[in-house]
Amino acid sequence: MAEPLTCANHPNVRTGLRCSKCEKPICTSCIVETPVGLRCRQCAQLRRIPTFDVSPLQYLQAIGTAAGLGLVMGFAWPFFTALLPFGFLLSFLIVLAVGYVMGEVVSLSVNRKGGTGLKIIAAGGVFLAYLVSRMPLLALLGAPSLAIFGATRALLDPFGLLAVAVAIYLAVSRIR
Repeated sequence: MAEPLTCANHPNVRTGLRCSKCEKPICTSCIVETPVGLRCRQCAQLRRIPTFDVSPLQYLQAIGTAAGLGLVMGFAWPFFTALLPFGFLLSFLIVLAVGYVMGEVVSLSVNRKGGTGLKIIAAGGVFLAYLVSRMPLLALLGAPSLAIFGATRALLDPFGLLAVAVAIYLAVSRIR
């Protein structure tokens, strides 16, 4: 009579399964279903889809892009809203443009890669632009009490936060 098999990765677990490629005994927690049968993790060669395989360098590139673009758009935001004659409606369109541009530029900076991390980075860039746009100019030049005042004012503005939420949605939707 044949001796019962034990899993190659879990020696305390009995099994009757084998990898369809290398014939190594595997338990139910080690199997990977593939189109050609059950395989061990080594033979299945699980890889991420290249679109979602973002390297640490690309994450740094996306962070730099989002931070730089967030600062630039944050400085420009108040100037555009001051020039517009119809206030709320047109400034809401500017917010939408900020979200769209942030998502597109972050996506382009990493060669149209996608993933949750890049979406968070783009959302952070939009929020940075919002915070910078609400800061008094003196706060940005080094007055910490004015910076705290500006950040508090920005976080207590319900219409501003609603607009930023829509802009973040747009930025995130531009990244796969």
